[in-house]
Amino acid sequence: MLEGLRVARYRFVLEARTPIHLPPYKGGVLRGALGTVLKRVSCSLREGRCPECVLRPSCPYGVIFESGPGPDAERLRNFDQVARPFVLRPPGDERTVVNPGEDLEFNLVLVGRAIEYLPYFIVVFRELGQEGIGLWSGGKRGRAFLRRVNGIHPLEEREEKVFDGGTGRVCNADVVVRGEELEEWARGLPRRALELEFVTMTRLQHEAQLVRVPEFHVLVRALLRRLSTLAYFYHGVEVDLDFRGMISRAEGVVTEPLSLRWESWQRYSARQKAAMDLGGLVGKVCYRGDLEEFLPLLAFGWLVHVGKNATFGLGQYRFSL
Repeated sequence: MLEGLRVARYRFVLEARTPIHLPPYKGGVLRGALGTVLKRVSCSLREGRCPECVLRPSCPYGVIFESGPGPDAERLRNFDQVARPFVLRPPGDERTVVNPGEDLEFNLVLVGRAIEYLPYFIVVFRELGQEGIGLWSGGKRGRAFLRRVNGIHPLEEREEKVFDGGTGRVCNADVVVRGEELEEWARGLPRRALELEFVTMTRLQHEAQLVRVPEFHVLVRALLRRLSTLAYFYHGVEVDLDFRGMISRAEGVVTEPLSLRWESWQRYSARQKAAMDLGGLVGKVCYRGDLEEFLPLLAFGWLVHVGKNATFGLGQYRFSL
């Protein structure tokens, strides 16, 4: 199911030099700032729209932020956009001020060919720290120094330095998780009853409506969509699965809500010039039934999140084993 796929996770550590003012949920600030600066540092043509740009297939900003099927795409040509190959995992704390000398840490998940663009992400967040990051306060944003970037191998629980802010040195680290490794790891998950905790707001849709109870077949549908687009557009791999059969079998799995609640979150989109309501489900749910064939898919979602707006860090879940 996951053959040929690659996922990597990195921990970025910024040290505040002046007070950094942030909202309780920091995914919106990090994601918005990333897009703005990445376009500036990587775009060769300062004017015009990405869809018409001949450099789009190889441009870091074009690949990461303006993803979409090209005219020669054999599948999913009706998609205006496909799942983007990165996820920002903001810090879990609700601090609204990071004081000088304190660290601001967050994780970045990269998928497939986006892993090759890690140096651009390092440059972006180094520049962001120098220019100012966070909310405006007193007419300016807080400044920070990118101290280090570490690669994390979640299956082996090891961490290696890939960038040292003091020396500017980039180090090689083999922390990429391959699909075959993830499938092997997934075999250790429970096969008859599995408890999931949605850590960040999770936005699952079914029949054009956001759901308040994550029925297992709805979760599987979302994961299959995410898997197929990330595999096809960022790995060149076509997922060969019986989608209809899997969804039909997923409908036979029992969903037991344990501690679910809806958490609201609004952010202002400068691009759309409007407030966006991006609330979603958080809490625990238990799935009971024949889960064996779905375990690799669930493991994949554990690394890359699920549902709408995952780039903001939404849709993160973990297993309660």
